[in-house]
Amino acid sequence: MLIMTFLERLRAPKQPSKRHRRRRQPVRVFEQLEVRTLLAANLLVTTLDDVVDAGDGVTSLREAIALAESTSTDDIIQFDGSILDGSGKGTINLATAFNQLMYNGTSAGGLAIQGDVDGDGTADITLDANRTLATAALDTRVFHATNVSAMTLDGLIFREGYLVGDYTSQPTGGAVYVATTGATDDVVTISNSQIIDSTSFTAGGLYVSAAGSSVTIRDTTISGNTAAYRGGGAYVIVDNGRANFTGTVIDNNAASLYGGLYLGAYSGIASFTGTVIDNNTASDNHGGLYLNARGGIASFTDSSISGNTAASYYGGAYVDAT
Repeated sequence: MLIMTFLERLRAPKQPSKRHRRRRQPVRVFEQLEVRTLLAANLLVTTLDDVVDAGDGVTSLREAIALAESTSTDDIIQFDGSILDGSGKGTINLATAFNQLMYNGTSAGGLAIQGDVDGDGTADITLDANRTLATAALDTRVFHATNVSAMTLDGLIFREGYLVGDYTSQPTGGAVYVATTGATDDVVTISNSQIIDSTSFTAGGLYVSAAGSSVTIRDTTISGNTAAYRGGGAYVIVDNGRANFTGTVIDNNAASLYGGLYLGAYSGIASFTGTVIDNNTASDNHGGLYLNARGGIASFTDSSISGNTAASYYGGAYVDAT
């Protein structure tokens, strides 16, 4: 048995052997997920096609997510290196027949999706929703997860999500939407990833609802996203919880309000380390950062907020931590 922490497992290089490449059944190993020890399942993606076919001899990412959703154990989804191109990269174009990738953690354990196949700290897997296909009847968000207790998204590029909507429907999270169960020990981590070129009414790129929980965004770029209303780059809620942004770039996003990042950390803890928030725009207010940490703690270390603009006021940052 191999004993290691969940995140250590994510960082370790993984090159699955060919004899496992086409097995649909997960290989079981013992893992430790942060504080607790659970039986984890390694689920190996062996095709870049977005298909659901139990008889085709391969496992797609959509099928692996469904398998993870159906078990109460922690699951780690990895990608077979043989499906990547000569540069070590791979793209999954989401099929319009299935729409966004979806995960409901109600009956599941923790989930990690590792797209850093060679373990070099950069994203190798692109998930493309092709926003040009969006219609009023079809959401083209990339990834949607609810009832999450523990989730790590590592080494992934989420791009070209597009949600059609208005003040009535108010769609949220153009590329990525994650909502926790609301428990104080829920954990969401996004690392070594990109959330780019996506659009929604609120949270053009990333939306996280994790009140009372812990959210870490590390070594990730959130760029080129647009929201018609608020949160062009990201809209994150961790009231009474904790949010950590480390080594992250939030740039060139746009919205009416909160062009770059809205972070709700009321009575919580918000920290920014080595993070850059620049060149975001708001057609109304709050171009770069709006941080509500009232009753809580906010800290900035080796971070910068520059080149952001707003048509009315607070072009750079507004921080309430009284």
